[in-house]
Amino acid sequence: MRNERKVDIGKAFAEGTLIDEGIAEGVRAAVELHRRLGLPMVIWRNGRPTWVTPDDPETEVPAPDSAPTPQ
Repeated sequence: MRNERKVDIGKAFAEGTLIDEGIAEGVRAAVELHRRLGLPMVIWRNGRPTWVTPDDPETEVPAPDSAPTPQ
């Protein structure tokens, strides 16, 4: 499941793209796990942490292909 590739860590931090992709992948996995288990989760809403149910529309995470590209 782990994608092994050699990366220049300085370049990865400077560009941020690989890091953003990794974070997005982790969020998608966490939301999916909560959905499968039917457990609530905490999201950031209106400047504070808030418990939501897994079926709350705010827990929708875009698919990797539809994620916005940083500019």
